[in-house]
Amino acid sequence: MTIPELLIVLVLVTIIVFVAYKVFFSQARMVQQSIEFMQVNDNFRKIVMFLGNDIREATRIILPNPIKHEEIGKQDTTAGVVLQLLKQEIDPRVKPAGPLGQVAVLREVIYELENNPNPNAKTIPRYRLIRTEFITDRTGEKQKQRHEIVDSVREFVLFRTIRKPFKPQNVDALKDRLLVPLPSQDSGTGNSLLHLRVTLERTRQQDVGSVYQISMATSFYKRGKEVYPNP
Repeated sequence: MTIPELLIVLVLVTIIVFVAYKVFFSQARMVQQSIEFMQVNDNFRKIVMFLGNDIREATRIILPNPIKHEEIGKQDTTAGVVLQLLKQEIDPRVKPAGPLGQVAVLREVIYELENNPNPNAKTIPRYRLIRTEFITDRTGEKQKQRHEIVDSVREFVLFRTIRKPFKPQNVDALKDRLLVPLPSQDSGTGNSLLHLRVTLERTRQQDVGSVYQISMATSFYKRGKEVYPNP
């Protein structure tokens, strides 16, 4: 084998190895991105599942306090309690005596954001969403359950708006209305409808400082009837 032939073989081998290298790592990056999206989607499903079930079954929502529609843009993500509600199970066979009345089981659910340092973006805060449930039965025995739902929260804003009453007006013509209905962006949606705006991050361990965000906005409706214990 002559030197020119050897050089040609080396060039061809180098080209083949380079192409294989590019194809392999591009495929690996695509697989990694798919796994990251799957993880983020799974975290979104966890948030929707837990929040949806708790809010729908709630009999009383303590936090967040209702706000005016004009104050929605002022809401920001901060560490602390973001949702506090009660789920009370009524047993009609129980005599309405004691502080719980006919409530057989009282469940207090608290969602809170905790600071979660982000090594890939130290200047941008990141939080973990914690769900804590306190269960009290009629005997007074209490149980506590606490677990972490997600740990990659960038933004988490949960709010409900005050519903304004309809504006009255005089009925002067056939098609005039006694009350003027307003759109929800002006009148509010009421205490039973909670709105959520959440942003999660996905990061690549190889690309330090490269952070990608995925956002979601949805609403949850409380179907449970307000139940208050005896004074």
